[in-house]
This record gives sequence, structure tokens and C-alpha cells, in this order.
Amino acid sequence: MRDLGLAQPPAEEHLLAAPKRREVDEAGVDVLDDRADAVDAVHAARDPDPRLLEQRGERGELLRVDRAAVARDPRRKLAALGLCAPLRPPVLDELLDERPDLLQQRSRLLGREVARHGLPYHQRVVAAGQSRAEAGATRPDPRVTTGRLAGWIALVGLLAALNYVGRFSGETTPDDVLYQYSTAASALVLFAVMIGVVFALARPDLELLALRRPRSWGRAAGQMFGVLIMVYVIGLALSPFLDPGEEQGLTPDRWDSSRAAPFFVNAFVVVVVAPFVEELTFRGLGYSLLAQLGAAIAIAGTAIAFALGHGLLEGLPVLFAFGAGLAYIRFRQDSVIPGMLLHGIFNAIALSVSVST
Repeated sequence: MRDLGLAQPPAEEHLLAAPKRREVDEAGVDVLDDRADAVDAVHAARDPDPRLLEQRGERGELLRVDRAAVARDPRRKLAALGLCAPLRPPVLDELLDERPDLLQQRSRLLGREVARHGLPYHQRVVAAGQSRAEAGATRPDPRVTTGRLAGWIALVGLLAALNYVGRFSGETTPDDVLYQYSTAASALVLFAVMIGVVFALARPDLELLALRRPRSWGRAAGQMFGVLIMVYVIGLALSPFLDPGEEQGLTPDRWDSSRAAPFFVNAFVVVVVAPFVEELTFRGLGYSLLAQLGAAIAIAGTAIAFALGHGLLEGLPVLFAFGAGLAYIRFRQDSVIPGMLLHGIFNAIALSVSVST
């Protein structure tokens, strides 16, 4: 059937003709609008509103015209090529549930029964509590996740082992360690290795690092302040029994203006570089990997790893509390940026107090 013909002469005489409509026995449909997707209120602002796209599509539909099946005319065929884009295929008035193509079950009655969307409704249902971005994401391979978790445990375990070996080796830390350029150089090498391993374990899914904007800066600020107060209260309560600062031996006893340059270099490492690397290591990659076991396990696990990673004994309670508070902020804000800021503030206060008293 290469040529098509109509019984009505006007259809052969005119290039464009409106399709003839017939009565429909049953005009009722069950679903007029199936866009009631369940979305997460947190991520709903990021999701595009499908109604805007639909309205744009409806405006475009108004500019298009219908075409009828007419006999092939070589002279008019060339003229019709320019109208291919705005032309719609002829449609028949038939019941939605009688169509053979199941992909056409989604429709809106806008003057004709034409399916606007390709996917059926049951394939577009978004699970309750998920955003569209989360619903479309693929589940991670358990083997890959297990390998990443094993690599992260090996990293923090090696870091803790090195620090405890140095602690129990019997060597004393000089009082002026922050006035030496070598201290900053060795710390930068260690942090470079750590961040390299962290990025290697996270690739290609760098979202595991949670290096993104927090959900609410205002709430994050309140949580940061609360964690800071909690850590100082715990430290003050344990001060008659434990002295973590003296055990660590990094803070200088006095200010030496003649060696201000190396001190500020080390201060930059302590206040900026260390929080950045440690937060990506523990609250970034570590939390994301442990979160599959539950938020409580992720908070407690990263807090223990953070406390042990510093190689201290007397400082374990305070470091655990601080690590748990940082992990809680990570849980509430889905970001490591507030933790980086709080970590840097905490280290800056410790350095300022040590050189001013």
C-alpha cells in the first residue's frame, strides 16, 4: 500500500485537511493527571517542576496542524517537506483501554486522545521519601562498596598505628615544634598522601565526599555552636584528670615573635589543611561508606576512627566527643563544609590560647 486514498474529494484537493471526528462510545478515563509524585521536601526545591515543561509543550501543540492521509502527489510532496516539523500524524478517536500499545496509556484529554509521554505510569512512580534524582540513581555495587570500606579502614588503621608507635617510642616532642618549617613540611606530605588515597577510593563517585552546600546555613551554625560548647564542657569536666593538650605537645608554651613566619606556616596547616583533609577522610568518605549500615553506626564509627587516628590516650574522650559532634552535623546537613569550618575554628582557638597565656 504505497498510495493512500480517501473517499472524500476535498481531502485530495487540499494539502492540509482536518481529520474527521467520530463519536466515542465511552469517553470516560480513569486517570487525567498522573503527576502526583512523592518527593522529599528537602530536595523538592532542586527538582524541576514538570508542569512548566508541560505548559511549554502545550503552547507548541497549539502551533501545530493536523494532516490527513492524502494521495501521493509528486508536485505537492516537495511543498509538504517544509511542513513536516509542525505536522502531527492523523489520529483516531478510540478508547484508551482499547489501544494495542501499552506505552500510550498516559494521556491528558486536550481535544484528542494522544499519549504525550513515552513511559507508562507504573515506570515513573517515585518511591515515597525520595527525590527524582535519588529515584533515578543506580544502586552501588556491593563489591565496590566493600572494597572501598576495606581501603578506608586500612587507611585510618595505618594512620592510628603510626601515631601510636611514635607516641610510645619514647621520643619527646620539642616545645617549639610549631616554630619549625620541617613540621609543616612533614605534615603536608602526610596530608597529601591521605587526600590522594581518599580521592582514589571515592572515584568515580566523588559525591561520597559530601563536599557540597549544607541544607541550611542557619541551622548548621547553631549545630556548630552547640557542638563547640559540648566539647569545651567535656574538656573542662575532664581537665582535673586528663590533659590532652600536654599529651599531644603541639601547642607552644609562649609566643616567639622572632620566629613568627614558621609559626604562621604551621598555623595554616593546622587551621586550614588539617581540617580539610581530616573532614574529607572521616566525615566525608568514611561516613558515606558506614552510613549504609545506619546513621548511628556511621557517627560512632567515624568518631572512634577520628579519636584513634590522633594517637592519643588522654585525649580519646574529648576527640571522640568532637568527632561524634562533627559526624552529627554531617548527618543533619549532608555536607562536610560546616564540619571543616568548626574543625578549623576549634584548632584556631587552641593555638591562640596557647600562645597568649
